[in-house]
Parts: sequence; structure tokens; C-alpha cells
Amino acid sequence: MATKVSKDELIVLLCMTNASEVTILSRSEAKMNKTNNPFYHKEGRAWVADHVVEKESKVVYDFGGSYEERVNEALSAKGKDSSFNSGGLSWGSFVEGGKDRVIEYNGTYYVRCYLNKNNKSEVRYFVDGVEATSEQERQIKDFTPTKGGSSKQANEGLSEGEQIIPNNVSFDKIITIEIDGTEYEIA
Repeated sequence: MATKVSKDELIVLLCMTNASEVTILSRSEAKMNKTNNPFYHKEGRAWVADHVVEKESKVVYDFGGSYEERVNEALSAKGKDSSFNSGGLSWGSFVEGGKDRVIEYNGTYYVRCYLNKNNKSEVRYFVDGVEATSEQERQIKDFTPTKGGSSKQANEGLSEGEQIIPNNVSFDKIITIEIDGTEYEIA
């Protein structure tokens, strides 16, 4: 049973913890290419959704520490020059006391966490609120855009599999978050 917390309480928990990992269960709209997608139809020049398609992910993320420091550690481990400079956030700002942990942007809060090739994850898809059939899941995956790595990190000498990928999860998308062995739900 998850402990219910407010957004403000979650910010404090995230700012105060020494956890190096957080487990987040989240649900959001599945990002898909629309052209010829069976979940969309064309109206004039626009593709319009016929169904609500959502992705539910449970991911064990790396947490805490700065993006630059993480990339420089990865570069150093490869014997490369470790002078990577990210240039800071391109949007939003870290909350007071939550540097490298919680971002605020236009009144919405995000957990700053990191993906790497070793992160454990489980993904389920839902169509109109019902778990997708295997055929629907295949179709969703066929239309899911692939993500490339960071060209900036690649230029420094990290392959896609070695890169540190920042991921900012909106509080609004979080179903539960586990911190230091305790599961929380935003009330």
C-alpha cells in the first residue's frame, strides 16, 4: 500500500533522500508516428486519434548527481577527456534545495532521473483504458519513433549504449514512486 503524499511533500522527500535509485510507475500518452497509423484517421491534412493509447512504464532510474558529473565519470572510465559541459537546463529550473533532483516548469514539477542500458523496466500499453492485445501492442511498437543518443556525448566518445540519458518524469504522470524502499502516491 502506497503512502499518500502531496506534491510539496514529494519535493521535500526527493530533495532530502540519499537514494541513488528511484522506481517510478507512470502512465502517459504513447508517442507514435501518425501517418498510416491504425489508431488514427486522416481528416483533411490532419491525423486525428480514434483511440486513447497510453504507455505505462515501471522503471528503476538512477537518481541524484549532476548530469555533467555522470557523463564525465563515464568518459573518465573510458580513459577519455572528462570535460563535458551540458550547458545547463534548456527549460525550467531546479527547485530550491532540489538541484539535480526536481525541476519546475510553468507550475509543473518533474523528477530528474537518468536512464542507462542497465536500468530495469516493464512496459504495458492500454487502448481506451483496456490493456492492449498482443496485436495492438505490436502495432503501437511499429509506430513508436526510435530515439537516438546524444550527439554531444557521442562527439565526446560515448557510444549510445554508454551514454547517460536524463529523463524528466512529470509528477502529473506518476502513479507511484519508490524512494528508499517506501512507495508513495501523489494525493
